[in-house]
Amino acid sequence: MGTQNVALAARNIDRPFYVATETHKFVDMFPVDQYMIPVKQNVIVFNPEGVEGAMSQEELTFVDYVDPKYITSFVTEMGLMSPTMVGDKIIATRLEG
Repeated sequence: MGTQNVALAARNIDRPFYVATETHKFVDMFPVDQYMIPVKQNVIVFNPEGVEGAMSQEELTFVDYVDPKYITSFVTEMGLMSPTMVGDKIIATRLEG
């Protein structure tokens, strides 16, 4: 987690920011933050049991969200996609289903 901060840092030093993701993770909603995305996922917890601050899978109810305005392109199994292309893909998928 923390990708939003990396994206902001890239924007502040005028560097492109790319996100590697699979297209099945695209959602047709407009969340304000990661807590508004109702997606259940298995997050790898790197803290061993008994370590103070470790969280169980049940407590990890958020996803890593980056505002699209900070993203230069997405690197997907379909190739490089701009945020606009991702929006087009989401709309096309929605119309098919």
